[in-house]
Amino acid sequence: MSITYTEELQSSINNSNNQFIQEEYDLDHANNAAKISLYYAHGETEKNGINYRNSKIDEKRALSLDNQAVQGINLATNSQTAAKQSLVDAGKATSNISTAAANMQIAANAITKLSSDVAGILAVANAADHGSQIQNSVARAHSKIRKAAKLAEEVSLVSLNATIEAAQSTASTVVTDSQLTVASMTNFQKSTAAQYSNTSAKAVASNEGLTAARKNEKAASGHFDITKKQDKAIKSTRRLINKVSNYGIQVFDPARQKDYQEDTAPTWAVDPGKSYTISFNKFEGDGIKTGKNVDPAENAYVQYYRLIMVKYDASASFDINVAKDLDPGTYYQIPAKGYDSYARTFYLLGTDQALIPQDPGVAAEKDPKSLNSVDGKHVRGIAIDYNGKPVEAGEYYVAYVYAVYTDAYQKLISNTDGFLSLPSKDLQL
Repeated sequence: MSITYTEELQSSINNSNNQFIQEEYDLDHANNAAKISLYYAHGETEKNGINYRNSKIDEKRALSLDNQAVQGINLATNSQTAAKQSLVDAGKATSNISTAAANMQIAANAITKLSSDVAGILAVANAADHGSQIQNSVARAHSKIRKAAKLAEEVSLVSLNATIEAAQSTASTVVTDSQLTVASMTNFQKSTAAQYSNTSAKAVASNEGLTAARKNEKAASGHFDITKKQDKAIKSTRRLINKVSNYGIQVFDPARQKDYQEDTAPTWAVDPGKSYTISFNKFEGDGIKTGKNVDPAENAYVQYYRLIMVKYDASASFDINVAKDLDPGTYYQIPAKGYDSYARTFYLLGTDQALIPQDPGVAAEKDPKSLNSVDGKHVRGIAIDYNGKPVEAGEYYVAYVYAVYTDAYQKLISNTDGFLSLPSKDLQL
């Protein structure tokens, strides 16, 4: 493989990866915006749902009030009709009682005259037949007629009083009051009918608003689903590129155990945000063959791996020319030992050294395929970036792996630059 072809291939991979990174960030923003839009649309749906339910309650209340007003009008109209009939009946009663009173008065006058006539007869009887049976009979008749006259006079008074009472009947007052009641209830019913009409219109408008909000929420949900799938697709593409063309490099906080999948993961005493682990797979070269036509060991291609941390904002200008000229102390170097993968954990400056457990790579040294395999030295690495400055919490960083080729491989491919990985996914402690 020529140096020109290798450089062109690496440049193409770098360009594609940069494009995917930009697309991933764009899709992240689009996905977040779609999620916010969906939350907003859902909130609008909930608000319109509440408005619709409240308007239906108001409509029900207005309808109930209008029905009561209509019933009130019916009752008042019935009362008015009954009062008018009572007024007619009261007039008839007054007329009949007046006639009866007049007749009773005539009867009383006749009985009084009869009493006077009998008194005259009694006077004659007293003169002609004093002490006789006739005189006694006339006296008894006179006494009874006087009582009858007295009773007739009393009846006449009763009839007169009845006539007065009938004339003073309140039926006409009831008719007047019932008419006023009917008028008032009619006006009230007009008001309740108007209120019911308004609340019905609001209920219809609220229903239309709820329908529109549900339609918008459905559209927002569809848009969010699309951006989520696009975001997932671009992330899957980046993971594939990272696995196939970028050593499978990862940088993560081991205390959070998000990306650490080892069954024998250590119990971390350091708090989250105080350390990070860089892991990667071995470099596989091409072109060197042994006598038996078999690929040689890893250290036939690579002498060392240098682990480099770069602030995300500076990663755009970080390239292989910067990486190969870094001074010792600005990177961490691991010798190639034929393992399938490597890892090293670093601790932020100021982390209590007493809390740091033995490096997990030491315990896994016996397993060449372990993600934690290291150079066998127990070194508690202090987190620094490529400028030699301590890694800071709250800042975004990316990790690079720079492979330093062996002399033999440099001569074979005519390349002394080595190989610089693509940046890892960014990490913020």
